[in-house]
Amino acid sequence: MQFRIYQPLPGRTLIQELDDLLLQLYDVKTNFTRVYFSDVKNQLPVFERHPLAKKLNERVMAYVEQPPLDGSKVALQTVEGDASHFLFQSIRFAEECDGQSAEEQTFEAFESHISFLKEQDLNLKDNCLRTWCFVHDIDRHYDGLVNGRNRLFEREGLNKDTHFIASTGIGGSFAHNAALIGIDFLSVDQTYSGTIRYLQAADYLNRSEEYGVAFERGATIDVANERYFFISGTASIDKQGDIVHPGDVVTQAGRLFLNIQKLLKDGGGSLADMQSVIIYLRDIADYVTIDRYMRMRFPQLSFLILQARVCRPGWLIEVEGVAVKSL
Repeated sequence: MQFRIYQPLPGRTLIQELDDLLLQLYDVKTNFTRVYFSDVKNQLPVFERHPLAKKLNERVMAYVEQPPLDGSKVALQTVEGDASHFLFQSIRFAEECDGQSAEEQTFEAFESHISFLKEQDLNLKDNCLRTWCFVHDIDRHYDGLVNGRNRLFEREGLNKDTHFIASTGIGGSFAHNAALIGIDFLSVDQTYSGTIRYLQAADYLNRSEEYGVAFERGATIDVANERYFFISGTASIDKQGDIVHPGDVVTQAGRLFLNIQKLLKDGGGSLADMQSVIIYLRDIADYVTIDRYMRMRFPQLSFLILQARVCRPGWLIEVEGVAVKSL
């Protein structure tokens, strides 16, 4: 299973960029695709009429407004290869959720995935491996995500004495004004769920529950002869949970990759095992600097830089990623 990134040649019309992506994916079979738009309300209707949407809708497809910062209007992250033991689901809300709070939408999204898993004789606690939680106007609605997830996890028996779920909580917008929350889920069937392990690096970054948030810093799963590492959204944070290097995006990047390195090490991996990363920047003015930083430090690594507000204003950059290592 591979997590891949596709970007069109930027600076053209949306149709031209979609045509470009369709050619890149001509003979590619996807299991899951997330589409990143720069202007979802205007672009989603055009995308839905394009042949690329028909191709991607053959399997699970998600979308979010998180503008690619290379100047393109759209970008993709796909999951390819043998994903027969994994289950993907994307929850997006429409106008019928008008009046619901972020907490209510979060709870409902998790309830939907629990029902989805029950149909496969699976459950959230044992089988959900990774979530991606997108929050409209995150500076206002992040607490709603946290409270809704905490409340549901408590009911489902996910706590500091058992475990949580690897996750990213990040700013993102949707097609419908009433939608405050969107969540993508990655779960695994019973064949390999017993191999899930959770990553920690206590000397470098603290556990999330220490500041009231319920997620794991990362998780691994062993499938056949490979170990997959799912690194949650990671920022420049120390073992007290404090922001390191406030105001300096480059040194924040250095610290967060140190944190990721230590998380990977906890599972027997290294930065050399990284397959791809998604980089979230709060300020578009930092794009050139971080693009140069990534190309110099990780010349072989596939990455995508997006504009998205991180859950704490002082975090200028957040990174998530997937790594794979042969066993």
